Amino acid sequence: MRSAFGSLGIGQDFPNPAFAQDNRGKRSIVLELRQPEARERLEELLSTADVFLTNLRPDALDGLGLEPAATVARHPRLVYCSVSGYGLRGEDRNRPAYDIGAFWARSGLSVQLANSEGVPLNAAGRHRRPHQRAGRPGRPPGRGARAAPDRRGRVVEVSLLRTGTYVLGWDLSLQETVGKVAKAEARDANQTPLMNSYRTKDGRWFFFTGLEADRHIDPVLRALGRPELRADPRFTDARALRKNRTEVIAVLDDIVGERTLDEWAERLRCGRSLVGAGARTG
Repeated sequence: MRSAFGSLGIGQDFPNPAFAQDNRGKRSIVLELRQPEARERLEELLSTADVFLTNLRPDALDGLGLEPAATVARHPRLVYCSVSGYGLRGEDRNRPAYDIGAFWARSGLSVQLANSEGVPLNAAGRHRRPHQRAGRPGRPPGRGARAAPDRRGRVVEVSLLRTGTYVLGWDLSLQETVGKVAKAEARDANQTPLMNSYRTKDGRWFFFTGLEADRHIDPVLRALGRPELRADPRFTDARALRKNRTEVIAVLDDIVGERTLDEWAERLRCGRSLVGAGARTG
């Protein structure tokens, strides 16, 4: 991760704020584990450790004598957490992986988040860091080990691919049930106009969060200051919104474009409404 800016041709001496943020407040040592003395020192550390967390590939762990089950056998109190690209088993277990490959591409998540032309999402910056999510399943066992130091050790594993599959759980369950999932839609043709984004007067973005359209039509129109639109056949119910979505979105575009994001936020706060949220841009 320290060399993450290498893809931009930036040298390793350039400060990496992402690395600094993830490792803030930590103490560290460096061990060259290909040297026997360093492996002995690591074994000493493991003998008093609660948790061992690693993101090395399984074959690399095997070569260093750190195979999960054998390591826990040597240190019965140890919670061994493996965070890898494709897991400890299977034909891809030793395949090198970055998040953009295992999490975004192989899981199908980038395609599911494609634009209306079907171009897969190329996530950037903090959105390309699923390792933070992947590491979370390892946290509860670690806390448990500290709370009960005499408990028996175990191996906990999670992979980028598995985490991506979990994130896609909603879509995968639909695929399993009805044989397909919804394709990406252009914003101006979204089938759920009350769950859509709109540009404000100052060029920022605002999302309506009317999940239950039939129940949320009235609160949305009141928040917009346009309750009279309820009499418009296009705004009758959820079915009408979907049928006339292009026209409905155009009407909402015009209304939202009349005020700045701060003005809309103030109106929603005053109305104690849960039908909208501004999109953070910086």
